[in-house]
Amino acid sequence: MASTGVSFAPAVLTPEPGRSELAADATVITVELASGTRLKIGAQASPTLVTAALQALR
Repeated sequence: MASTGVSFAPAVLTPEPGRSELAADATVITVELASGTRLKIGAQASPTLVTAALQALR
């Protein structure tokens, strides 16, 4: 597969001051495709799972 120049970097989510912690089932990333399909990634998803899901969308 040819390189597209796209890369991924790990991210750490922290709650804003004065706000409560993220709920275990909170959606933190939503990717909506042109077909209307949505991929929602939860706050508790492992970095490995998130990376695999996003790479599969490429």
